[in-house]
Amino acid sequence: MNDQSETICALDLGSKNFKLVTGYQINGRLHTKLLNKITLNLGQEVDRTDGLIRAEKLSEVEAVLKGFTHYCQNKGISTLLAVATSAIDEMKNKEDIVGITENLGIDLEIANGQREGEIGYFAATLGKPNCLVSELGSHSCQIAWEKKNELYVHRIQAGYQHDYKTFFYRANNFQQAEEEYRRHLNHEIAQIPRVNDEFIALAANSLASFVTGKDKHLISGTNIPRESFQIKIDMLKDLGDVEFEKIKLSIKKPEKVLPGLVLIDHIMDMSCESKVCIAEAELPVGLIVEYFRND
Repeated sequence: MNDQSETICALDLGSKNFKLVTGYQINGRLHTKLLNKITLNLGQEVDRTDGLIRAEKLSEVEAVLKGFTHYCQNKGISTLLAVATSAIDEMKNKEDIVGITENLGIDLEIANGQREGEIGYFAATLGKPNCLVSELGSHSCQIAWEKKNELYVHRIQAGYQHDYKTFFYRANNFQQAEEEYRRHLNHEIAQIPRVNDEFIALAANSLASFVTGKDKHLISGTNIPRESFQIKIDMLKDLGDVEFEKIKLSIKKPEKVLPGLVLIDHIMDMSCESKVCIAEAELPVGLIVEYFRND
């Protein structure tokens, strides 16, 4: 007989998307499913309005959260975990979001950088120890690792949008951009442990598709050797100024791909990793993993 745990839901109020995930355990094995993902672009809203969320956007947020809570109620799910990331934490009127969640009975956790990295680690590894996890988001970057039952998080207070505009968008060529970006990373990242069972990259499907030439929807779970990253980096270095401008226009999501390419190669260099596993794991999965670990 299968020993199934209760079913719970977890919600991520992210910089770009709001995501609802459900999860349960059978005989100790976790099963999760992404139920819904709705794009609200709160990060862009914060950037555009000097940190304030307009009333129209708040109405959108309330409507989406109502829909999520109604789903849980209709399914008889009483446990709804919720976390908000950097976009909401940086809002000048984040109390408006908190008020909406309180009115809907949602116990919202506004995660700082340390906490966001912890949840991301659990999402990527399902709680497995001795791993290294990176996540380059639109507004921040988290690097997390576990050693001797201690979880460490290093957060960089800028994401791929900032990094692309600062180092790649106006660069004359890739070599110039790469050198400046690596100097920036050397300043931002003091050290990364050199002994890990696995290096996992979250939010890197578009990058992995560029490196391997495979459809990004077929990438999750794939191990990519560092040599593949270095081949692409060398190819980009060989481009002239005009060719570099053309490739920025031709590749999909250059704002994610170009910083991500250098960042992941840089992390592999620092940690002496020979490959990276590309994982597609939603942040709320980390909340679900943690819930059942502590149950």
